Order: sequence, then structure tokens, then C-alpha cells
Amino acid sequence: MNRFVAEQLDGEGALYVTKELFAHFYLGFGSSYPNLMGAVPYLFEQSSTRGLLRETEYDELRYDDKIGQQARVGLAVIRAGQARRAELQAHLVGFYDESRQLAANDPIRAYVFSSSDRARLANFVDMLNLHEIEMRELSRTVRADGRTYEPGEAFIVVANQTHYRIIKGLFQAEIITDRTEFYDVSGWTQPLAWDLDYSELRGRAFSSNLAGNQVESFDAAAPTPERSDYSTCWSGTAITRRARSTECSTLACVPLSSRMKRQFALQPARSSLVAARSWCPSPVRSWSRRRSMS
Repeated sequence: MNRFVAEQLDGEGALYVTKELFAHFYLGFGSSYPNLMGAVPYLFEQSSTRGLLRETEYDELRYDDKIGQQARVGLAVIRAGQARRAELQAHLVGFYDESRQLAANDPIRAYVFSSSDRARLANFVDMLNLHEIEMRELSRTVRADGRTYEPGEAFIVVANQTHYRIIKGLFQAEIITDRTEFYDVSGWTQPLAWDLDYSELRGRAFSSNLAGNQVESFDAAAPTPERSDYSTCWSGTAITRRARSTECSTLACVPLSSRMKRQFALQPARSSLVAARSWCPSPVRSWSRRRSMS
């Protein structure tokens, strides 16, 4: 495939170098990410014009030509793919065959994760679904790494599935001790980036009955309760059932109870306090004593 790119650049009389090495620790690079899906990625880097036109000791650099050159080598890669399509298809099949073998031999059988932040958890679930990674509800309590994961609050991703390499890239914690290997973003362990609680399940810590129903979506908002346990009064106008307006000049949060009557009415605030009428149970009436709340 490189021959098609070289022919394109040689035909333009362009100066270029090949066989340069580049760090692949960060899987989010455009030159790294396609590797997770059996593709053959190409990275093209150019000298910058830092403007529309720049004179150098070698040549005149033009911004419009840089854009055109990227387009032309992109078309050369497409021609290469069309010419070598049978080999690319064989590479793709071999890639997933190898992935299944790697998953079967991996001591990490699954990853379990949870978070108290529903919005963050919902976005993480969306990201996994985008990559066609199968995740399931946790069916029973799991204790790992000093954490407790409960059904209804945690999810599990089994490693042995089609996109094993993506799962490994997302969840694996890459610890780099050699500073010569560190470049830019050298790892992207996603549960850490999303501040989730997560653990690897190895050996006997994992069993297939841990995986419950498949999860295809997760609501970022908590379900609306049938009945709220709190009532809030804020500065502004409160409307009663009789459509009478009164002023409430301070902020208070009043717990409700089954003893509260259906009629919800507020009296005007006096001496910087909130007065609640007969719907308040006796423990809450103490809030309406005449005292400053400023």
C-alpha cells in the first residue's frame, strides 16, 4: 500500500521521509484508534506554514497546497485499499480470530463498574454502546479491591466478546515508569478519566451468572418519585389552591408527612420567617417561631 502513496508524492516532486517511528500509547490518536478495529491506519504529518504563505530555505510553503496534498495522499490510500482489498479483508478476519484467542487466554475475565453520579455513568454507558461493547446489569453483589458493587447500581463488561481489543484499551491501566516512553497522553484508562469505581475480575472472582440483562441505555436522571418527601418555599410569589398570591421572603425546605392536609397554603412571612399553616405537623411548626432567619 505504501507504493501508492510514494508514487503520488514522487509524481508531485514532494520532499518526504518514511519509516519514522511514532508513539502509540494513546489509543485516541487517529493513527492508533483504527488499529483496535482491524483497520490499517496511516498518519501523514506536514511542516506548518503558520499562515497562508511562508518562505523557507528549501521552498515556498503554501497553506492551500498543504490542504491539497492531504487530499491527494488520502485518495492514494483509497486506491491502495481498492487494489489490495482481498488482503485487507483477510487481515480483518485474522484480526478478529486473534482477538478471540487473546480474550480466551486473558486472566482478566470481566470489568465491573459503578458511580454515584448518574449523568457521568449514563455518558460512559453511551460511549460503550457507541463502540458496540456489550454490557450487562450486575446480577448479584460483588466485592473487589475493597469496594462493594451492588445489583441495580453496577454494571459488568465481560472481556470475551467481539471487540475485546477495544475493551482492553478502554479499561487497562497502563503504568509507564520509563520516562523515555512518555509522550503526550500516554494512556487513556477510561474509568479513571470518568472517575468511576471499577475493578478487574480474575479467575474465580468471575462467574457467568454475574451478568444479568443486557444494558442498551441508562437514564441520566433519577426516576421521578410518586410522592416527594420535601416541599420548597423560595423568595417570590407562592400560589395557593385558591389562587391567592402571598409573598415568601426567605428560603426553607420543609419535610412532608402523611399527616399533611391536601390544601397547601402559605401565610405571608413576618419578621423574616416562614409561617406554615395547619398542614405542618408539630415537629415542623417550630420553624415558624418568630425569630430572625437572616
